[in-house]
Amino acid sequence: GRMASLRGLLSEFGLIHRRVQVEMAWFEALGDAGLPEFPPLSADARAWLHQRVTAFSAADAQAIKDIEKTTNHDVKAVEYFLKEAFDQLDLSDYKEFIHFGLTSQDINNTAMPLASAFAAMLCRCGPPWVAGKTPRSSASACSSFESARAPRGPRSVVPGTTGPAPPI
Repeated sequence: GRMASLRGLLSEFGLIHRRVQVEMAWFEALGDAGLPEFPPLSADARAWLHQRVTAFSAADAQAIKDIEKTTNHDVKAVEYFLKEAFDQLDLSDYKEFIHFGLTSQDINNTAMPLASAFAAMLCRCGPPWVAGKTPRSSASACSSFESARAPRGPRSVVPGTTGPAPPI
């Protein structure tokens, strides 16, 4: 029913997706930090990072869950998944900057509120609020939320707004 659209945000799939989003945003921010060992990312690399978050799928979540069976650590599994993915693009030299300077709690304490914020906006604005198709009464709240989002980092359509999230 009405709550099905929240499944993609407030499920294990949603949490894993937000962890990936936070890791990617941090990686991109490190590239912009002026570290001599890590130059700013190219436009193509940034587009690829954003695409990985936007196109995150049940298969990706399952791959992370499979890695977790070996690591016995949920956030470390995300890190390893991303390092494998970085081999697809010319970012292999920089993959050690994934999760650099972070703890697992840094990721979880950012991913969980992010999922909650998206869920709140979905409830207030209706699906798919990211695409700008919001009810008239809540359009200003939704646009305020969108404008308050960080200027950098992955932009993704909220998962689950077009149907229930696949099981993991």
